[in-house]
Formats: sequence, C-alpha cells, structure tokens
Amino acid sequence: MAASRPVFLLVDDDVRLNNHLPTRWCCACPLHLAFFNQFAHRDMSREAIFQAMRVKDEQAKTIRDAWFESGDSSLMVLAKVIRQAIDEVDPHLRCGKRLEGGRHLLLTELFARELGGKTKPMVRLAGAMYLHSGYSGFAQVMASLAMQRNLMADDIEYLCEADSFPQTLYSTSCKTLRECVAGSILAAKVDVPYTWIPNTTE
Repeated sequence: MAASRPVFLLVDDDVRLNNHLPTRWCCACPLHLAFFNQFAHRDMSREAIFQAMRVKDEQAKTIRDAWFESGDSSLMVLAKVIRQAIDEVDPHLRCGKRLEGGRHLLLTELFARELGGKTKPMVRLAGAMYLHSGYSGFAQVMASLAMQRNLMADDIEYLCEADSFPQTLYSTSCKTLRECVAGSILAAKVDVPYTWIPNTTE
C-alpha cells in the first residue's frame, strides 16, 4: 500500500482484540497464548486461562488484567511492524489509527504514536452518523467526539468520521453530513474533516 504513494494511511478501528461481539476474551490462538504466558510469566493452557478468569477472586482479577495487558502489548508489536514496513518504502508517509470504543480507546493514542513513526501522530475520532435521519442523536455524537478528544493529547492531528463512504451514501443525507463535519470542528476541534469528496450525488 505504501508503494502506491497515498496521502496517508489509516489502520481500521476493527484492528482490535475485544469489544467485538460475540467474542468476550479476544483472540486465544496459539501465538497469543504463548505471548500471554511469556508476558505474565505463566504456563497456562487456553482452558485454564478462561476458567480462571470466570472466578471472582483476586487471582482471577490478576489473570484477567494480564490477559488484556498482553493483548494490548501484542497490538503495539503489530503497530511497530506496520510502521517498519512503511518506513522501508517512505519514512515520511503518515499513518494513523481509527479510534474504537471500549477499553481500547485509551490504547489508541499509544498505537497512533507508534504508527506515526517520525511523523505527526494522527487519530480519526469515532463519530459517523450512521442511519441518522435529521438531527436525532446529533448532540450525543457531538458529546462523544468532545469526550474522545479531551481524553487524548494536543499534539495529535485529529480527523472526524463524518462520511465513511460507501455506508453513508445510503443512510445519511448531505445536510446531515455537512452538519456532522461542522459540529466535529466545533465540538472536538478536529484538524481535518475526513470525508470522501466524490460522495456528492444529492
């Protein structure tokens, strides 16, 4: 992808290990199990890990915390691999992260900094108005954008998710799209509205 010389790259918000129903405890493949055991200095099978996490005591909490923290660490390894691959083609090519909800929200800033390499870090805030007709839910989306922005640092460049084409081509009017762009600039102080210009058929 970097060889095609894009303006920038964004890693999707679905690059995560939890907050994705119906899964609960994220990936438990042999590689992640080995990563967990090395991270937590344990030697546990998949079944033993999941059984321990279902118990409500301090040991189970310790294992749950280590499970999630090891998953976070594995994602940071992935971010480093992506950045290294980009640098082999163009060290000046910017790469950012699309923010997701749940506990990974606070990991996004670290992930984006790793992806950014020597360039300015970039985060696309979550706030597309999918399936909205009129102004229903507009205030909630704007409040969410402001909250996300306030949880992260000022030296990051922020994009808004106003138009995730092609989904909003079929579910959101141009008027709603324009209001979402304007609102994100005011509510979250985004730097660049992230929109796909060809989507102007209305």
